[in-house]
Amino acid sequence: MPRYSAHFVFPVVAPPLRQGVVRTDEGCVVKELLEGKKRGTEEAMTEFHSGVLIPGLVVACRLDYRADEEEMRRVSVLLRGRGVRAALLTEAGGKAFWYDPAVNRWEALSSGEVTRMREYMVEVKMRRGELPAARTFFPVSQEGSFRGREHFEERLRRLTLEGALAAGMEEAGAFRPDMRPGVVVAGVDFRTWEVRTLRTLCL
Repeated sequence: MPRYSAHFVFPVVAPPLRQGVVRTDEGCVVKELLEGKKRGTEEAMTEFHSGVLIPGLVVACRLDYRADEEEMRRVSVLLRGRGVRAALLTEAGGKAFWYDPAVNRWEALSSGEVTRMREYMVEVKMRRGELPAARTFFPVSQEGSFRGREHFEERLRRLTLEGALAAGMEEAGAFRPDMRPGVVVAGVDFRTWEVRTLRTLCL
C-alpha cells in the first residue's frame, strides 16, 4: 500500500505529526496515520516529500470569462494537479458545475445550490489560460509576506474541512481512517509558512 511522508502531516482534525506517515490503499483511501517515531519497519517503502502533507482542497473556482463545458472540464484537470480534491466551478455566463475527480462526478448545479456552497467555501478566481498557483489558494498579506504557521493552519482548515462540510462531502476535508480526502504535498517556506507549491499525490 502507498505510504507518504513529509516534514509535517496536517490531519486538520488533529495536531500536526512531525515526519508522520499517511498510509493509503491503491484507491487513495486513508488506512492509517503514523507519528514519525512510529514509522515502523516499512520505512524503506515510504515516499518522503519535502514540505507538508495536507488533504485535498475543496474550493469554489470562478472563471472571469465565458466557458463551455469542454473548457470547464479542461480547467478541472488543471485544478486536480494543483491539489484540488473537488471544486464548484462557475463561469462569467452563470453556468455552474460540481467536479469530483475521485469518483468521476460532474454535474450541473442550480443557482440555489451554488449560493449555499459559495457562502462557506473559499472562492478563487482564474483567468483564461492561467494555471492556479499556490498563492491563489494560500495568498500572502498585503505587505507581501505570509503570517506564520497559525495563519497557515487557519487557511488550511477553510480550504479543506470547511469546504468539504459545505459540499456535504463526509469523505473529504481531513486525514481520517477509511476516508478519501486526497493527499497533497505543499512546498512550504518554514521560516514564514508561505506555501510555494502544491502537487497532488493521489485523489
